[in-house]
Amino acid sequence: MRLLLVEDEEVSRLSAQVMLTRLGYEVVTVKDGQAAVEAFRQGGFHCVLMDIQMPIMNGLEATKAIRELEREQDLPRTRIVALTAYAMPGDRETFLTSGMDDYVTKPVQPEALLLALRRIKKAGQQQKATPPADTPAHD
Repeated sequence: MRLLLVEDEEVSRLSAQVMLTRLGYEVVTVKDGQAAVEAFRQGGFHCVLMDIQMPIMNGLEATKAIRELEREQDLPRTRIVALTAYAMPGDRETFLTSGMDDYVTKPVQPEALLLALRRIKKAGQQQKATPPADTPAHD
């Protein structure tokens, strides 16, 4: 599974990348929402792990832009998992109604992240990665 990890804090980004790579995932990292949208345009991701609070473009804005690209290009839905310190009642629902598919609180615990990725796999919702930009979106 190829993952796009979006995290502005360098230590957290590196820590999550190392953890996910050790678990057998291919991980591409970017440090803000705008870079996430640009990376997403290139295609090839099964899942996006999206920080919420970032400079330039936050995670909610980036999710909205990704969902719009999916609609415009008739792409299959890519799963987006919020990675956030927001853990107040109602936060999870806010992220899910904004277009995200799951939610993991920070500091990210490996078990919690792995469970979120398993939920995505189990639901069969990540059957295809978004196609790379140089290939057609449909078979």
